[in-house]
Amino acid sequence: MKYQLAGIQHLDASQDSVDELASRIVQSLTNLQVGRHEPASAPEAHSSRHLPKEEKVEHNRSKILSLLAGLALVGMIWWMMGRSAHVPGNASSSPEVALNKVVVVTQYEDEERRAVSDQNRELRESVMSKLGKFRDISVILGDALSPDASTDSFAALTKEKQAAFVLHVSHGSASEKIRAKAFESKQKTFFWSLELPSEDQPDTEKLSLEECTSIISANLAGYDGVIHQWTYRDAEVLPVKHWQVEHFVAMAKQIWEFKGDMATATETALSHIQKAIELQPGHSTAHAIKSQIYGNAHTVKLATYTNALEVAKAASIKAVELDDRNGIAHLARLWVSMHERDFFLSEQLVNRADDINANEPFLLATIGFYHVFSDNVDLEAGRTAVEKAIRYNKHPQNWYFKVLEEYHAQKKEYKKALELAMRKPEGSFMVSVYYWILDEKALALKKLKEYLSTRPTEANMLETITAQDEDNLYLSKNPLLIEARQALLSAYQAQEKDGGQP
Repeated sequence: MKYQLAGIQHLDASQDSVDELASRIVQSLTNLQVGRHEPASAPEAHSSRHLPKEEKVEHNRSKILSLLAGLALVGMIWWMMGRSAHVPGNASSSPEVALNKVVVVTQYEDEERRAVSDQNRELRESVMSKLGKFRDISVILGDALSPDASTDSFAALTKEKQAAFVLHVSHGSASEKIRAKAFESKQKTFFWSLELPSEDQPDTEKLSLEECTSIISANLAGYDGVIHQWTYRDAEVLPVKHWQVEHFVAMAKQIWEFKGDMATATETALSHIQKAIELQPGHSTAHAIKSQIYGNAHTVKLATYTNALEVAKAASIKAVELDDRNGIAHLARLWVSMHERDFFLSEQLVNRADDINANEPFLLATIGFYHVFSDNVDLEAGRTAVEKAIRYNKHPQNWYFKVLEEYHAQKKEYKKALELAMRKPEGSFMVSVYYWILDEKALALKKLKEYLSTRPTEANMLETITAQDEDNLYLSKNPLLIEARQALLSAYQAQEKDGGQP
């Protein structure tokens, strides 16, 4: 028996699947039982009550030893299965904590009864309902916590639910404020908080419960919300071999900050999103992001991607097939329709957006873009949509402000448009155009040279840019700006031919 037990002890949970491990343990147990109770020659079974006294003692001793061995094996099975759940390796294949899980809790009022007020219960339920629209997270109801709950209580909750995040929502003591705060399990810290005036607020700044919970859910779970920001920062310091799908997705999303050379940013983003799709082929949002990246490559005419629009369309269709209630998949279709200049389809998709997720900031900003840049311009509708997107997002990506920039440009408010274009540290191509139209021509040429010095791809594209570049989705609708843009480029090219002298 001791050799059979030794064989079980040396089973390696790190090298066997749970099924294989269980099978081998059962086989060893079977061998153990056979060796213990089946003599080499046993023509018939004997009852212990008919055995001589010495043999009965030995038989009872054997039963006790078998029982003890069985108990030891049960303990060993649990120990080895526990080891198999914590085998070192790629966290993306078997993470202990799921980055897509959010536990939602509120607080109880009475320490003894632990009763939750109707106000807090309604608040929690409304937030959970809104979060359910964001398809990349799994929303879990958690037990109410004490108003004085420590970080240890939150950490214990994340461990129990195997979740990365806890969202705590509650009414303030005087019910005039609604408070939200988010906890992350890795560093065991609160990484985001928000306080909003509730319906009971006496002044004119009060917000309805509906609006408050929309703002909370969007800020937390939106495409570029605080969970995305946290995941992106985590990916920056975490070795790639430990990245989960969400890390690759977050890194790919950063392309919309429009920093650095577009060709390089596109190549990097595509490598990240392709890895996310390899890890999780059914990830609707990953396919949607792939579609957005290729659609952008088509519009800015990146030479490497000759069939970019075709790939973008196929990826958007795949994203919708995987989840037709996903707001990110929906906006991917919307972007493709705009890249194809099918603004009739775009209008239909805009009209259906509210039913899918009226609180997704990225979708709201895309709708704003449609109203300002499509053939059916509605400046005020565009401004309303993008301002809501910004209000619903603590860290809106830079391109959101492109919509407001164009809003002011079409109203010929060039100084305001210039101010928005300068939000990015390195500025944008349009900074130079606004300087030109404001009659700061020398400064316009200087800014353009500085801008292109860090963007070889865009510098090489200047030869192909013309005033009739009508298929460029991002081109301003203001004819004066189009003229100024072309005059600036002509002056810049002439200056470069003269050795860079103005």
